[in-house]
Amino acid sequence: MNTPTQDNPSLSQRRLGVKDLVTIGICGVLAMVINTVIGMILTPIYGFAYPVVGGVCALFSAPVYVLMSYRVAKRGTAVLFYLIIAIISALPGFFYMIPFYLAAGLICEAILWRPGAYRNGMLNAVTYMIFGIMFSIGSYLPIYLFGGTYYDQFENMGASVELFLRFATSPGAVAVSVIAGAILALLGHWMGRKLLSKHFVKAGIITAA
Repeated sequence: MNTPTQDNPSLSQRRLGVKDLVTIGICGVLAMVINTVIGMILTPIYGFAYPVVGGVCALFSAPVYVLMSYRVAKRGTAVLFYLIIAIISALPGFFYMIPFYLAAGLICEAILWRPGAYRNGMLNAVTYMIFGIMFSIGSYLPIYLFGGTYYDQFENMGASVELFLRFATSPGAVAVSVIAGAILALLGHWMGRKLLSKHFVKAGIITAA
């Protein structure tokens, strides 16, 4: 008697397994570590270049997302990645980011829902572009939701509060954040695909990039 897996071999291939969950978890944490390190390196230029910082972070963490999504390439990958990002973002106290990242993850999952979509370069790039935009405007969101006093509870942020207020209330700065987040995320995704094609496809780790 055949098991369900034997009757439909592709069924097990469409489900997330333990290895897939570990891969998504590691890549989610690694992406946030990269973003944090890049953000710290760019701290001296926050005063005049803060709107592009999120995009630069997305540029450097893009290869991690590309590797994860092409390696796993199963439904649920994007939403779990965004969930990990949301949880890590909430650790310092920014719990407001959880519903926004989850909503973004569900949108990305819808974009990648059809079979094979995770390895569709254009669709995959669009989902990472959403991440780039979210990461770029994330620090502005509490000001829109709760007002400028939200950051007062984080005493260690000091002058950063005034910085966030200045850029969050400037339509031009917000526009730069969105555009930079989108463009640099797409550039990073393109670079990530090139790296995967050069190293991981040839090594047989993934089938295509």
